Amino acid sequence: MKATISAEVVNAFVSPLLGVFQATTGLKAKLELHKLASDVPSLPGVVVTINLSGRIIGQAIWTFEPTVARAIAAHMLASSDSPALDSSECKDAVGELANILVGNATDALLQAGFPVELSVPTTMVPTAAQKLDHPSVRVSMNTEAGHVNLVLAVTQT
Repeated sequence: MKATISAEVVNAFVSPLLGVFQATTGLKAKLELHKLASDVPSLPGVVVTINLSGRIIGQAIWTFEPTVARAIAAHMLASSDSPALDSSECKDAVGELANILVGNATDALLQAGFPVELSVPTTMVPTAAQKLDHPSVRVSMNTEAGHVNLVLAVTQT
């Protein structure tokens, strides 16, 4: 039986988010809002999708505004130059960050009785907006370089 996402699952993703994001990227950030969403936030930017399976089924979808994606890539590459948004360096850097952020949630999910398996991140610079099949939870962060969104398009089993 599938159930909508519980606060416990959302909190497993949100609780470590700011600390891990700031430690990994060097960017100051604050949570802006949590809300229900029916689509992935608007373009342009980089979108990273990680599929979840197990007791939580669906996708963790990250969107990074161009300025944020490029700042993250420059920081993670220890470079003073920001790579181009559609470069493999930029996409790989934000994909790795998304993987780290979702990976940090898996411990809390396991402790709450929700073991999950993660796919390899899929990273792209989309050309069209993405609609979701069912209502999802969106968590937005404002960073000193721009906005980052996490859309939890998941159900519990």
